[in-house]
Amino acid sequence: MDRLRENTVVTISLPTGGNRYRIVDFEATVIAVIESGAALHPIGIDHGVLPARAEDVFLTFVHQGQLVGLKGALTYRHQGGGLRFQVADGVQRRRSRYTRVDAELPVTVTRAGGGETTTGTTVNVAPEGLLVKAPLDVELGESLSLALTVPGQPQPLRLSAAVVRHGGGLFAVHFPGDPMARAVVAEFVVEHRAAQLFTEPIR
Repeated sequence: MDRLRENTVVTISLPTGGNRYRIVDFEATVIAVIESGAALHPIGIDHGVLPARAEDVFLTFVHQGQLVGLKGALTYRHQGGGLRFQVADGVQRRRSRYTRVDAELPVTVTRAGGGETTTGTTVNVAPEGLLVKAPLDVELGESLSLALTVPGQPQPLRLSAAVVRHGGGLFAVHFPGDPMARAVVAEFVVEHRAAQLFTEPIR
């Protein structure tokens, strides 16, 4: 997964045995790389032919002149959510960072143990962390509690995070905890990237 990047055009190949699916091969653009999978936008096909779920699917793409293939499961939700590919061949984590998007979201930051609290904004957002601009002096490894306002969510998202970089009035935090919270942030990243897909040239 570490070789897959946003805006890459990939080929999706569904199993052919038994004529189970209305489509066999199609191309898609990678919207975002999240967790052990990717959010995709199909190219040039009627979305009505996409199966709700398919196993033993191959995602193929070219990386530095080499053809790379990943095996996994494909899911499609017609009512929002879009097309997702989840790796199932032992490649479980992306070794570099996940997709991140530039976004200014309000965030309240509190030191561990109910200490000093301040407000700030995010500079960018990723499924596993944030870059925050806030008037707070932090230390590497410091634990923080965050309340992140995410569009579409009725309440701020509560996150426990650790500082992984800081400097110049900015600090980056990583939040490995609550899978549900990470899922909400990941969905925001996917939706943000999907909106950009139609305004940015595909490289």
